[in-house]
Amino acid sequence: MVATLGCGGGSTRTDWLAPAPGCADDPAALGTAQARARAWLRVVPFTPRVVQGAPPTPPARHLAPTPDTPYAMVLSYPDGPARMRRRSYLYDAALAILWFGSTGEIETARSLANTLILLQNPDGSWGFFFDADGFYNLRYVRNGAVAWAAYALAWLDLRAAHPPARQAAQAAIAYLAAQRVADPGARHAGLLLGGRGRWAVDEERFFPDFELPVAITEHQLDAYQAFSLLAPRLADDLAARVIEVLWLEGAGRFAVAADARAVIDGASLDAAGAWGALWLEARGDVDRARRSLRFTEATFRLPAPGVAAYRPALEGAEPPAPSDLVFVEGSLGVGLAAWRLGDRATARGTLELATRFACHGGPGVPYANAETPDFTTAPAAASTLWFLMLAREATGGEPAPVFVSGLRAQARREEVRR
Repeated sequence: MVATLGCGGGSTRTDWLAPAPGCADDPAALGTAQARARAWLRVVPFTPRVVQGAPPTPPARHLAPTPDTPYAMVLSYPDGPARMRRRSYLYDAALAILWFGSTGEIETARSLANTLILLQNPDGSWGFFFDADGFYNLRYVRNGAVAWAAYALAWLDLRAAHPPARQAAQAAIAYLAAQRVADPGARHAGLLLGGRGRWAVDEERFFPDFELPVAITEHQLDAYQAFSLLAPRLADDLAARVIEVLWLEGAGRFAVAADARAVIDGASLDAAGAWGALWLEARGDVDRARRSLRFTEATFRLPAPGVAAYRPALEGAEPPAPSDLVFVEGSLGVGLAAWRLGDRATARGTLELATRFACHGGPGVPYANAETPDFTTAPAAASTLWFLMLAREATGGEPAPVFVSGLRAQARREEVRR
C-alpha cells in the first residue's frame, strides 16, 4: 500500500519507519520537529450561531454566545480528506486546551474552552465532533471523549480560574456519574457505559437510538481523570471497580471492555499499555504499570530499528488492519508511560518515530502510516499534541498535563490557595 502523503509524492509504510536523510537523522531534529509541529497546529475562530446535526435530526439548535467572548476551535485534520478538514473532534479540543493552557497561552485555551461550553448538551454531554460550518451532531456521544473534555475544563479552571469551565466540567461529571451501571448483578456494575448514537460505515446514515451497552476500559481511565479533580470519592470508587473487573492479573494488562455478562479480554494498545500504564503509574501502582508496559512491548511493538512503533490492537481485530500499521498517537502514549517508569530508551524511540513521520508526511505528526477505515496518513492534531507534550516532558520541560500523579492532591492545594 502506498501512503497518500510524504516526501516526493508518497512513500511506502516501510519508508515511513526509515530515517529521513537531512531531517530525522539531524542532531537537532527533535527541536526542529517540535517547532514545525507547533507552528502547524491550526486554531481558528468558531463562528457558527446555528448548528445542525445528522438526519433524522431535531430542528437546528440556536447557540447563545456571550457578547465580547472569543470562541475558537482546533482543526483536527486540516490537511486531511476534504470531509474532515474543518472538523474538530471533542477529544482533540480537550488536548488543545491542556496544551495551550500548560504553555501559558491562556487566552487561546480559554477561547477553545468557551466553544465547548457553548456546545455542551443540556444533560452535560457533548457530541463527538463539530465543524466550522455549523455541523454538530449532538446525539452522537462517546463517554470517553466527554470525560476528556470534562477533565480539560476542570484542569483549566484550576490553572487559570475560568469559572464557566468549572461549571461545565461539573455538569459533565454529573452526566458521567449517571452513566455508571447501577445493576449490582451485572459484570460491569459501577463502570461507565460507552455512549449513544451510531453512524453507518459510509457516514451517510445515523442511528440516534443506538446505545453502546459496553463499558470500554479507555473510557473508565478517562473518566477517572475528571473525577479526580472534582469528585475524588467517585474517582476512588471507579478505580476500585476498574481493577476488580478489568485488570487481568495473569496477563498483566487491562481487558479492552466488559459488558453485562462478561469481561471482553481482547487487547488494545491504549487500554493494555499506553493509557493503562499511565493510569496505573499516576495512581502509584507502579508494579502493575510496569507489567502492563512489558506486555505492550512483547505484544504490540513492531520490529523497526531505531524507533519504538506500536500497532493499535492484536491481530484479529475488526476491521482487519495491516500487520505493520503504526498507531502514532498510541505509540506516543506508550512513550510517555515509559518515560515516567524510567524506560528512557523506549520514550526516545517514540519521539524518533514521531520525528520521522513528521519529516515524511508533516510538519504535523501523521496519525498513522496507512489508510484504513479507522486510520489516516494525514497529520493530526491529536498525535501532534501528544508529540509536543511528550517532547517537552522528556527534555526537561513541564510534565504533560495528562494522567498526572497526585491529581487529587493538586486539586486540594488549589482549593486551599483560593
